[in-house]
Order: sequence, then C-alpha cells, then structure tokens
Amino acid sequence: MPNTQNSILNRSLVRVFIYAIVFFLIQFFSSQYEGPTWLETVGIIMFFLGITMYTIGLNNLSIQTAFFESSKTLVTTGIYSIVRHPLYTAVAITYLGAGIWNQSIAGILTTLFILIPVLFYFAREEEKDLITRFGEDYINYKKKTLF
Repeated sequence: MPNTQNSILNRSLVRVFIYAIVFFLIQFFSSQYEGPTWLETVGIIMFFLGITMYTIGLNNLSIQTAFFESSKTLVTTGIYSIVRHPLYTAVAITYLGAGIWNQSIAGILTTLFILIPVLFYFAREEEKDLITRFGEDYINYKKKTLF
C-alpha cells in the first residue's frame, strides 16, 4: 500500500480506537440515573440499530472506497442513498443508545455535546475532500440525502 493509503487507514483506526476508549470510560465510570424500563428498552434498540447501521454502511463500501484517497467511486447506493455519513450517524446512535441503556448521564451528555459535534466536524472535513474529488456529482448527491 502507498503511504497515503496507510496514512488514511491509520487515521481511521485511530478514530475507532478513540471512540472505544471514550465509550468505556464514560459508560463504566459515570453516575447513573434511575429511569423507566421503557427508556432502557429504547436505549437497547438504539444501540443495536446503530451497530446494524454501521455494519450495513461498511457492507455498502469496499475497503478501497472507504479508506483510500485514490478512490474514483462515489458510493450513492444502499444506505448511502439515504444518509451521506451512515458510519458517523451509526456511531452517534450507538453511543447515545448505550448511554440511555446504561442510564449514564455522563454518557448521554458526552455523546450529545462532545461526540456528535466531533462527528459533524469529521463529516464536514470529509465533505470538503469529496467535493474536490467528485465535484458537481457530490454536490447533487448532498441535495438528495440526509447528513
């Protein structure tokens, strides 16, 4: 693999590692609230919905398209026909669901006020690159999809 491809793959792996560390620290070392059972059920559903969405998003991409700058393919099918950033969206849903499921105030607040803004930042930076690479095709794609 060329250095550029290794660099992109390494950045992606670092992001996943950071997500995992933050998740475990927040969920296991935070105060909890006593919520209703139905809310816990909503959290469980969100958690597994997020994991499912992430898996579907990865399946809609090839490793080449997902991580390498040299990709010439704009993926607009499958879940990408609805959401431009299903992996970021899935991470947010999973973390928020985990916070609700575990009844973790810190988990919910950190997801809402730190993780989601960081994911928006990542998405905006990624979109600058995608506009440069795909031009008008990406701009038109943005108009047809959600975040």
